[in-house]
Amino acid sequence: MGLLNRQFEADQPGYEHKSLSASAISFVKSQPWRGNVRQLYNALMQAAVLTDGKIIGRQEIAASIAEMPDSAGTARGWFDRPLGDEFDLEGHLNEIRSHYLRRAMDEAGGVKVKAARLLGMKNYQTLDAQLKRLKITGDWGNEK
Repeated sequence: MGLLNRQFEADQPGYEHKSLSASAISFVKSQPWRGNVRQLYNALMQAAVLTDGKIIGRQEIAASIAEMPDSAGTARGWFDRPLGDEFDLEGHLNEIRSHYLRRAMDEAGGVKVKAARLLGMKNYQTLDAQLKRLKITGDWGNEK
């Protein structure tokens, strides 16, 4: 974190140094970095940006890793998250649902009937209910 703190301090006057919590350090050590120091650096940088306080927690590190592309795509971040601590299965599943709902709506040009078909849903009302429940909005219009 020392290098990152110095870089942020040089770019942003008044920047307060950040450190990793014990659970964040443990989480970082448990990840398969595949010898890629740049990937670790980028994850720490993004987590530092996501964190308002002085301590970077496990959630910020996990979120930054989940958003990083790699050879396995986003699946590594979604499916290899460690269990325990602050793991929330329902929140995690909703994150995955939200991703695919947005993607289907984008690919269908906002047409809910088409998006529902892309997702294997029998009707667009099921899709519409999930979009509302997860508060997913976009510039798709109100087409069925």
